[in-house]
Amino acid sequence: MKVRIIILTMLLSSRLYCMAQNEKEVLSNIAKTGKTITSFIPSGYDTIATAKGDLNKDGRDDIVMVLYDKRDDTVSIGAEGYSRLLIVLFKTDEGWSVAIKSANIIMCKTCGGVYGDPFNQIDIKNGIITIDHYGGSNWRWAYTNKFRYQDGDFYLIGVTKDSYSVFGGKGCDDIGSANRDFEDINLITGQRMLLKTSEDCKVELEKKDKIKKKPLVKLADYKYDN
Repeated sequence: MKVRIIILTMLLSSRLYCMAQNEKEVLSNIAKTGKTITSFIPSGYDTIATAKGDLNKDGRDDIVMVLYDKRDDTVSIGAEGYSRLLIVLFKTDEGWSVAIKSANIIMCKTCGGVYGDPFNQIDIKNGIITIDHYGGSNWRWAYTNKFRYQDGDFYLIGVTKDSYSVFGGKGCDDIGSANRDFEDINLITGQRMLLKTSEDCKVELEKKDKIKKKPLVKLADYKYDN
């Protein structure tokens, strides 16, 4: 039994290593500039979602693309999904240029649990990229991350985390959900909002406070722990 576990662990580690190496190779081979957005979609990948908006305040709409490995079409729940790619393109006079790219921002197809694919949506509003994930089963969770281009790079400026039970008790409609644990943080100002509810829908904690501000995390350094 121990030998089997060791072998399975080695095989999984090897596969994850190969996937990580493949992601690095794919990202490194993406063109830096192109006349059309399709110029930046690697072979074997396709688009899940796109969002358009002015990110660098030059008066022109930029584009964010979420791409998936087509091999994911054959991956079922419980199996290891392939990483998705996030590509941010700035509009130029000649076409487009890559502002930033990452394989660590968008959750994989099977990272959402029984509920299915956790990727919900991506949006650009007021120069901010907002990414929403949602998943779970009887217990649900939701994450929202906000990134903004400033000081020549993209930084994480806001985080919202929410978890709750879908089997709320009587009266939960007044407060949302039972067993809720909600936290919203503005990483620029340090302002935070907290909400916790009990199994019987009573508010156990509801407050606004301010946390100690820390250096902002660059999008290139951010990674979902999934």
